[in-house]
Amino acid sequence: MPAFLKTLTTVLLLQLALPMQAQIYKAGNGRVNFFAKGPLSNLAGESDKLTGSLNNRTRQVAFSVPVKSFAFRQSLMKSQFNEQYMESDKYPKASFTGVILGNADFSKPGTYPVTARGKLTIHGETRERTIPGTLVSDGKTIRLTANFPVSLPDHNIKVPRLAVETVTSEVAVHLNITLKPVPAANPAPVAKP
Repeated sequence: MPAFLKTLTTVLLLQLALPMQAQIYKAGNGRVNFFAKGPLSNLAGESDKLTGSLNNRTRQVAFSVPVKSFAFRQSLMKSQFNEQYMESDKYPKASFTGVILGNADFSKPGTYPVTARGKLTIHGETRERTIPGTLVSDGKTIRLTANFPVSLPDHNIKVPRLAVETVTSEVAVHLNITLKPVPAANPAPVAKP
């Protein structure tokens, strides 16, 4: 076979194989916040330490946030949150691992309503969850937002006796993260947080 035909065949085979490769997206600076409305006061915290990854081929997602990274308006609330509610030394992170349902190609520009099914681990307690969200792709980066409730009893988070009147047993969680593609020469698999 002439050299020209060998080169042409190799180029065509490579072009056919490239779309089959998984595109991995990662981020290390997403935001997650929570809010709980109580009869006497509200509880709100925010972190900009949310990390995440998404595999466009397998649909696997993984997100994790260090519990101690949440900031509060009052410093006393931070210590109560870490020591009394979350026991952050014992349970240092909250995470979600799962799969995005459906078959949309997120590498193409568009806005996609998505649902992820997987395991949410908070305070050492893992629960199966189905979480809706919105994924916006510009063809290069992917921005994912989600809003979902978390039940404190589901994760064995005990509200201190003196705070029972001030804190509800369910908190609203909002996350916002922009994921960027990992260069194809060094794609890392989606790791469990």
